[in-house]
Amino acid sequence: MTQVREGAAAQVATARQLVPKHMAEVQARATSGLAEARSSSRLALNTVLDRASAGARAARRQADTQFAVMGERATTTLSRARANSEALIREVTGQGPEKTLNRGFAIVRDAAGQPITSLAQAAPEQPIEIQFRDGTMAARSGKPK
Repeated sequence: MTQVREGAAAQVATARQLVPKHMAEVQARATSGLAEARSSSRLALNTVLDRASAGARAARRQADTQFAVMGERATTTLSRARANSEALIREVTGQGPEKTLNRGFAIVRDAAGQPITSLAQAAPEQPIEIQFRDGTMAARSGKPK
């Protein structure tokens, strides 16, 4: 039994010497692994950030291009609309009253020769003049209906 006790005591003494050494090795490996993981994480984060920044820059360039194209198209559309409006105005003003009369319309004027364009302007029993394509006729307004 003495031998067993001595053997056990020797093993405990050896363990007391080896445990701190092994603990130091475990701690060193853990610290090294943690440092390596931090470094890898930073590298991965930087890679993700770089890719995200590149994607954002590309999206911004594409949006800028599309806005520029949209602005150019809007300007072109407005220019065409302006030109079309001006052409229509020239056409309408160029027709004058004679073309309107040739299409079957008449111009009604008061005694002073001013056009009557609404019922409110025409007083009952007022002397009026009606201009047709081929001549003018004197008349008198009646009662409004």
